[in-house]
Amino acid sequence: MNRTHLICLSITAALTFAVTLPGCTDDGTGESAETDTTGDGDGDPSGDGDGDPSGDGDGDPTGDGDGDPGDGDGDPTGDGDGDGDGDGDGDGDGDGDGDGDADISFTDDIYPIIMAGCSCHINGMPALLAMPNAATAYANLVNVPATQDVNLNRVTPGDADNSYFFQKIAGTQATDTNQMPNTGGPVSSNPLDDADQMLIADWINSGAAL
Repeated sequence: MNRTHLICLSITAALTFAVTLPGCTDDGTGESAETDTTGDGDGDPSGDGDGDPSGDGDGDPTGDGDGDPGDGDGDPTGDGDGDGDGDGDGDGDGDGDGDGDADISFTDDIYPIIMAGCSCHINGMPALLAMPNAATAYANLVNVPATQDVNLNRVTPGDADNSYFFQKIAGTQATDTNQMPNTGGPVSSNPLDDADQMLIADWINSGAAL
């Protein structure tokens, strides 16, 4: 075989290799380099190797980088507080009051709500219910019959729905329908917000601890 033939064969081989190489390249997933040029083998062009196109590398497509879908706090509850218990208060005890103590306390958790919203009962005693301080308020609420409905206690531990105190702040009381706190009329002009009402219900249902 002469020199001219050898040169021709070499050129032919080189051209064949150059043409076939792109079509045969595989990054490990059976995916050709024509569809993903990053070389990470995950099938999307973000380059982070996690299989979704968000670019954060955590394996879900939300883009927040925490590995669960959506709120960025690293747990899958969706409340955004990062503690995993689902109540949104960030303390991890699951009771929703934010104080880090799993027990809801009248003194620490409930009486501050009364102080902020029930000035008439702090400075006086409408319906014979005086609440000038936490100890007195507790003594006048828990297991004490309501003056407007003696068939109900103001607070019956373990039963918020049948506690007159809770019915009054929730606006569900059947005998005396004026919702509290109130400046007059059946619908309070300044009711406790939903979170405070829920906390009071949880306090009663959990045993109404002092």
